[in-house]
Amino acid sequence: MDTPHLSAYISLIEALLQCAKGEEWLLLQQHQDLIDAELLTVMAEVAERLNAEGNAPAAKFLRYWKSHLTHLLQQNTAQTVAEERSQSYLQLIQTLLECAKG
Repeated sequence: MDTPHLSAYISLIEALLQCAKGEEWLLLQQHQDLIDAELLTVMAEVAERLNAEGNAPAAKFLRYWKSHLTHLLQQNTAQTVAEERSQSYLQLIQTLLECAKG
């Protein structure tokens, strides 16, 4: 992972930990470009570090959001696969319809 991405992930995690309760989704929506599998990995590492430092509530908070984001990414991935599959089927049907008889 390159340093600029790591810095951006850490900044987002810190902002998430400090943002007002109820505004987490807004913050995450503003940084959609950073929500990926690498962010989830960094969130897990930061949560482990916070827990080791005795900050269990912050670690639990990060794990909670990591879980939600993991679910969201899985849904998006499944939706993308389904859309690609549908597009492939449509192309196949179109090709069959345009195919000369025999």
